[in-house]
Amino acid sequence: MIGDLATIIVTRPSTVQPFPNTCANPDAPMPFVFGRRIAQGGMGAIIEADDCKFGRKIAVKVMRLDKGASDEQKRRFVQEASVLGRLEHPNIVPVHDLGRDAEGELYYTMKLVKGRTLQDILDDLRREHPEVLAHYTLDRLLTILRKVCDALAFAHANHIIHRDLKPENIMVGEFGEVLVMDWGIAKILGELDNEESPAVTPTQFPAQSGTASFTATMDGAVMGTPNYMSPEQAMGKVNELDERSDIFSLGGILYAILTLRPPVEGKDVWEVLEKVQAANITEPTKFSATTVKGGAKTKGGVLEAKKIMPLPHMPGGRIPHALSAVAMKALTLDKTKRYQHVATFSADIEAYQNGFATSAENAGAWTQLKLLMKRHKASSIGIAAVLVVGGSLGTKALMEGRRAERALTSLKKTAPTVLSLAETEAGFQRFDSALEKLDAALALDPGLTRGYWRRAWLLLAQEKFAESAEAVRTAQVRDPANAARLGSILPLLGELHSAPPAARWNPSRSAAVLAHLGTAGASGEAVALSKLFQISAAEKVKLVNARVQQWYGGKAQPDSDGGIGVVPPKTIDTVEPLRGLPITQLNLGESRVRDLGPLHGMPLRRLDLRKCAQLTDLSPLRGMPLEYLNISETFVADLSPLQGMPLRELNAGFTKISSLAPLHGMPLESLDVSATAVGDLSPLKGMPLRHLNVTSTLVSDLSPLKGMPLEFLGAFACPARDLSPLSEMPLKELRANSNDFSPLAGMKLRRLVISGAETADISTLRHFTADSIDLNSSLVRDLKPLIGLHVKNLVIRKCTNVKDFSPLLECTELEELDARECLAPIEPLRAHKTLKIISYSSPGSPVILVKPVAEFWKEYDAQKAAGN
Repeated sequence: MIGDLATIIVTRPSTVQPFPNTCANPDAPMPFVFGRRIAQGGMGAIIEADDCKFGRKIAVKVMRLDKGASDEQKRRFVQEASVLGRLEHPNIVPVHDLGRDAEGELYYTMKLVKGRTLQDILDDLRREHPEVLAHYTLDRLLTILRKVCDALAFAHANHIIHRDLKPENIMVGEFGEVLVMDWGIAKILGELDNEESPAVTPTQFPAQSGTASFTATMDGAVMGTPNYMSPEQAMGKVNELDERSDIFSLGGILYAILTLRPPVEGKDVWEVLEKVQAANITEPTKFSATTVKGGAKTKGGVLEAKKIMPLPHMPGGRIPHALSAVAMKALTLDKTKRYQHVATFSADIEAYQNGFATSAENAGAWTQLKLLMKRHKASSIGIAAVLVVGGSLGTKALMEGRRAERALTSLKKTAPTVLSLAETEAGFQRFDSALEKLDAALALDPGLTRGYWRRAWLLLAQEKFAESAEAVRTAQVRDPANAARLGSILPLLGELHSAPPAARWNPSRSAAVLAHLGTAGASGEAVALSKLFQISAAEKVKLVNARVQQWYGGKAQPDSDGGIGVVPPKTIDTVEPLRGLPITQLNLGESRVRDLGPLHGMPLRRLDLRKCAQLTDLSPLRGMPLEYLNISETFVADLSPLQGMPLRELNAGFTKISSLAPLHGMPLESLDVSATAVGDLSPLKGMPLRHLNVTSTLVSDLSPLKGMPLEFLGAFACPARDLSPLSEMPLKELRANSNDFSPLAGMKLRRLVISGAETADISTLRHFTADSIDLNSSLVRDLKPLIGLHVKNLVIRKCTNVKDFSPLLECTELEELDARECLAPIEPLRAHKTLKIISYSSPGSPVILVKPVAEFWKEYDAQKAAGN
């Protein structure tokens, strides 16, 4: 769902209407049909709509009718559309049309962008959402900002400045697109401007006590967003604004990326503007975890005794000095000392990303040397060695050598991270990359003993047995504590090296290697080698049973396909004991497991994670051969780790997901995404789905389902009303809300559920037959349309508008009737010849539930006679 664009406005009431056919129609009587409201602000709104002529979804920005827009506001509205119309750039939202509606109100249409704002992303980073932290690294955030710079550089080349740049106006699409939004107060340089006004005074802005930041766009004397506007803009010097004013705001966005807060905060708008006018801004590095703790104050009180929150997206929780310098240069009060062009600001960010010094930090020779060492880690030790032995060359060289030693100490601190990267690569069975990173980690810190053992397992996975044995001997020397336990594989490596290839992986050696790698936690290597193992199913079960018995006293369950299933108790909170085992089925439903890392690389085909209430991250499942997965009732929000899996059945109902894009191209036959924020089914096109449940979602268009072999569709309690894409499907059961069932003409359904139908007219049900029809709690009044439908089971519970059951006498195949909580008398059905079971209750009448018809009437008469 598109995030709030903050400066955009509310409109006339919007009601969800049936969407028209999606094919192009040049003769359409109206240009578009409104759908849901996307965003709103003070003077108008953006509404999702269907473009009737081109058959596409668009966004429409409209003026608000009840606000009495001034001529100046209308001028700015038209100017925004005009500005966007002349700025055709990949990072600027494209405009399609500008005009007036039937009521003479202004509107313009533009591309509908699906994604989230940069502010939403920063807010999630601040809340330490694990999936957002994993996806939006500092490098990725900087790349987003550089794309914003590309858009602004293009606008500036066309003599246009934005004037309202902020994270809320930067949209990040589902597929990495970056778009600069909301050009409502943009200025065309060189044109006369009547907005000049004196600097604001405290009386112009009412105090808003307790508010830390003010991100809504202001209208009037000073336009823009206080926290991100330039000092000259805050002073009302409109005719002094130029490209450097936008550069100030870009610096503010970089500041927010680094610190997860705006560059200026205050208890009210006046205090914010006062600070902006003075460029009273704390350096980003002051917020680093190792710089300020608790409620520390900086000189001058700029930090104002704020508690310094953690920066989970920053390596080590520290903001790089180079980027802090870039932000502060852009945020300079004197605009002649800022970056003079967007390109130079962007170039400094790119320099940092590529490991070079930025112009803002005024890097000396030593900084340049450290950056050189980071860019060329393989040769950095040699560089440092030259400096270290430089004592014979003089005092200056000796000082440089000491600095180099300190640099090596700093580099050494990164070694555990590099080793973790190597282990991750091993889990994904990318062994060459893993070895490269592992060797780098050991070069930086030879004391990482577990790295030597991992090197041995990586070489074993590549069937380099002699090299693996040598690595084991090295590991025994480096890590005497584990020398006997892990070194016991040496004789086995000798056997593997000397054995002929055809007999190398006999059952005993296969079982021994599998057991050893499982104990060592080398699951990626175990999975890779398991393809070569000549080991029986019984041996695999024996191996798994030994581990499972030790873990919780249970047993593995062999399946008919030669796989192995495990069902641990619901009380477990870790799956570490399963690491590296050849398990193909695992049921963790309702357990307390939150980390799936130990499962990475396992040959799982079926995995049940339903009701794992602490589960949020599926990334360890990436690359698994899963055919069945249940993640229902979890907090999973991202399905991208499932991309490329051979999944045939997926239950993701009652989760936090909103996009099905990662499922594109899967061979899914059954999919449940009920009670989620999913709205677009287009990634499902062409799937062999037979069972689909999109109940209680945002789905409004079923056309992507056209041609599918669906037998079950749950589309209840969602905006979709047009059932025409379902025609010619082999449907057996349908649960939907619609006023028109004629597209189902000729179908023979087993069950139709239209509970809570919003229409009293069910005449379109005549077009097909259904064995079972559920009209529970609907507005239906007349049951005559049911005649001739061959219905055998009918639910009309709580259909209080029905006053006459007699039409059911002509439903000559009806066998079961649920008429509880109805108002119509049941007496007319006494003469029904085919009814077998009746449930009935009504005010002032007997209550009889689920009785064979003879017993029903007997009890009914008895209760009536007793006065009930």
